[in-house]
Parts: sequence; C-alpha cells; structure tokens
Amino acid sequence: MKDILILTIEHYVVLLSLIYVLQMMLLFFSNGSLNMIIVLTIFFHNFEIRSRLTLNENKCFFIATKNIMDDCINAIRYLTSFIQGSLPLEYLGVPLFKGCKISFLFDELITSVLNRLNYWESNFLSFGGRLILIKIFLCSLPIYIFQTIQHTLAICNRLEKLFSKFFWKGNRSNFKILWTTWSNYYGVLEESALGCKNMVDLAYAFSIKLCFNFHAKSSFWAKYTAENIMW
Repeated sequence: MKDILILTIEHYVVLLSLIYVLQMMLLFFSNGSLNMIIVLTIFFHNFEIRSRLTLNENKCFFIATKNIMDDCINAIRYLTSFIQGSLPLEYLGVPLFKGCKISFLFDELITSVLNRLNYWESNFLSFGGRLILIKIFLCSLPIYIFQTIQHTLAICNRLEKLFSKFFWKGNRSNFKILWTTWSNYYGVLEESALGCKNMVDLAYAFSIKLCFNFHAKSSFWAKYTAENIMW
C-alpha cells in the first residue's frame, strides 16, 4: 500500500479515495459528512485487517472545497489523520484540476521533452537521425496525456517549436537557420512531407475518441457522468 487520496468536490465535500493495491488504483466516492467519514475510516481499518496492508498516513490527504467550514475540516483531519491538500494534483500521470485549463498543467510533458533533447544534444546526429527520433519518440510522448485531457493550442505550438529547433539545429546553442515552418513537415512522404504528426490534429483525434467512448457508455465513469452529472 503506497498512499491514499481523498478529494472533496460535491455539495460541501465529496471524498475521493485513491488506494494503490498490487499495482492497481481504486477510487472511492462518498458524501463528505462526518458520518460518512467515520464509515470510511472503519472501512479502511477493516481493509487493513483483511489485506494485511497498512495505509501510509503520511502520504494520505484530502481536498476541501471553499464552502466547507473550518470545523468540518479540522474534524476530517482528526478522524482520518490525513493532511489537507489542494488542486491541481497528478493522478495516473494526468493532472486533475478545476476551472479552465492552464499551460502549467502540461509542464511535466514539456520537461520530459526537454530532458530528452538535452540528452541527445551531446550526440552528433544527422538530419535523418533527428527526424527518426522526432517521429518515433518525441511525437509519441504527448499521446498518453492527450488521450485523457484536452490540449491547449499554446502547448501544441510549443512542442512543435521544440521539435523544429531540434531538427534544424541539433544543439540549441547552435545558431542555425530554421529553413521552414513545422507545418511543412506534416503529412506522408509521398506528398513531399516528412511524415511528422500535427500535434493539434493528434490531440483533436483523441478528443473525438473520448467523446465517442463517453456516448458509448462502455465504462463506469461514462455511465456515472451521464446519469448523475450531464443529464
């Protein structure tokens, strides 16, 4: 057992509990009333007894909405021994947040790309070698997060600028000219392009896939959202 997450959202507070069990994550939703908090603590206690696993309270936290009273927050902290956290946070490699998307939510993605570029800069790579790395590796890094959260145009443009500079310069300290825009790299080789992916189109395709899966209601989350939130 690694840690547990309690997230407060609905009404005054809703609990979202995240437990890591044998490489599996389970989510628990409940009303944020003190009675339900007590029920959850009893459940966790019984879970520890039956599974012989122990919750690490130092990694457990809860998030309260602005409507919840301080007395209730103190009671939750006392009953659960969890610390109070805040949004945004990362869940399964994807940021959970409220409100409008902000570019800093994708900072980890940008950092992953920059780390790879910094590693490759010390190597002497040809244009063909850099193109292969861009097409096979760099263009695949955003796929996971684009499948779960809608992109922002600024992030897509920033990624493509990083790809373009790496392709033409290799080393960002080199003062070489970028002879064409990244949009000319889109498309297949048969159409005189370089076979690279358009980040905006890639993210849009995954957004359509999310919409399709939601309307298909093939998952628990799609059914819950459609029945309790959307309609």
